[in-house]
Amino acid sequence: MAKILAPHIAQNGGRPNKVVVKIAAIEPLEHKKNKKNLIIYYGYLDTPFGKMLVANTRKGICYMGFGDDKCKAISELEHRFPKAVIKQEVTQRQKDAIQIFLRDWKCIPKIQLHIKGTEFQLKVWKELIKIPVGKVTTYGEIATKIGHPKASRAVGTAVGKNPVVYLIPCHRVICANGSLGGFFWNL
Repeated sequence: MAKILAPHIAQNGGRPNKVVVKIAAIEPLEHKKNKKNLIIYYGYLDTPFGKMLVANTRKGICYMGFGDDKCKAISELEHRFPKAVIKQEVTQRQKDAIQIFLRDWKCIPKIQLHIKGTEFQLKVWKELIKIPVGKVTTYGEIATKIGHPKASRAVGTAVGKNPVVYLIPCHRVICANGSLGGFFWNL
């Protein structure tokens, strides 16, 4: 199981506060072919940026995505986890995860993620978590940091498959020329 610890640093009245996001990979046995071993609970919640579908397994948040259309949001979740049992139920993990949108970051609990991805994607997402609040980086810089300096396009693909918007800050990655590369939920 891949475990990644990385701090987000936020400024609140001049004092840095640490928010720790811990990532655990969903193992293949948890999501076996033709087996319904993985149970995912979801809630369709309000955030300052619009409606968001937040989903979790018993181990952590596995998906966060924006969507004004609840049916499309659920369909995206089902597409990402075709072999899972999906249940509508708002959980404490989901409520804790959207605390990231509060202005008072002292109230934000530690957040456990339980996500599915390739080894390469997990490396990219780990680097995304390290980008400081209020800062940006490029796809090429991430590629270099993970030991694949010529893989900026592959990094872009991995960034685009980020399953946990905002907590894994894909919105902090820009093109080398300074332009915005786009975002799964909109530019």
